[in-house]
Amino acid sequence: TNLGLDFTLMHNRISGNLDVYNKNTTDLIGSTPLNPFSGFSGTTGNVGRLRNQGIELSLRTLNIRVKDFSWTTNFVFSYNKNKLLSYVALNPQYFNASSKLYSSYLTGYAMSPLFAYRFAGLDNMGDPQIHLTDHTISKDPNAAEVDDVKYMGTTQPVFNGGFSNTFTYKGLSLAVNMIYSMGNVMRNDMNQFYTDRMWNTTSFSGMPITTDFLKRWKQPGDEKTTNIPSYVGSYVSYSRRNTDYYVKGDLNVESASYAKIRDITLAYNLAPSLLQLVKVQTIRVYAQATNFLVWKANHDGIDPEYESISYGGRNVPPFKHSYSLGANITF
Repeated sequence: TNLGLDFTLMHNRISGNLDVYNKNTTDLIGSTPLNPFSGFSGTTGNVGRLRNQGIELSLRTLNIRVKDFSWTTNFVFSYNKNKLLSYVALNPQYFNASSKLYSSYLTGYAMSPLFAYRFAGLDNMGDPQIHLTDHTISKDPNAAEVDDVKYMGTTQPVFNGGFSNTFTYKGLSLAVNMIYSMGNVMRNDMNQFYTDRMWNTTSFSGMPITTDFLKRWKQPGDEKTTNIPSYVGSYVSYSRRNTDYYVKGDLNVESASYAKIRDITLAYNLAPSLLQLVKVQTIRVYAQATNFLVWKANHDGIDPEYESISYGGRNVPPFKHSYSLGANITF
């Protein structure tokens, strides 16, 4: 079902369109199990059903129009809520807390869900603990069951859109294009180095060690002031604890909402009288700058566009901003 409205007001000074939709998709393609005696564990089939509900709004306004000057605005808003209604999953006996934690889809939840352990602090050895559904606290690396993992939200934006303004004066124009993305969550850029040799993580292909490593548990009593697990040998770490209880804990999940200026463009169209001398139809020269973070919901300086949202860890961008000069010429 899709209901749409297109409108124009005040002699085209205000125009736009509004869409409201409810879409049920059936026969989604996915993996389905087969009888093991067939010699195959599974095959691809039509196994799922998904529902999408949302609103899309586009609004264009001509705010000022006088002899040599004009100001126009474009606003885009979209809201989408989806839910996986059914899916024939592979053998459910292999489904455990860890597989749920890394699920990219799960029946009854939004697509791209994010799950986390319910973190319960460190013990007096610097090992992370979690709350279990039976109201106990444990650090046993095998203690977590499927129901002990908590749904935190979706990594897909629920609200997103853009807001742009264009100002023109004679041949000169200034365009400012802003985007926003809201309603989703991400894992924080937390320390993930707790064992093994340090040189294993210092290559350019590995994840860098954050400064939070310096704030880790070092001696009994530190558990009162830090949540960052201790650094121990490999055998000790893997046999007595699960550091994912902290890394994938709910304390390291936060909002991924942000707004940024995608680009600012200053352009100038050369006057027709000058173009006649060089026998060119149009020449437009411009300067552009990109990627200015205006607002973010997190308090850790993270640009969500450069964060590994599902797994945590910041991806270093090739540049913070880009600047360019160019020209468009029509002969």
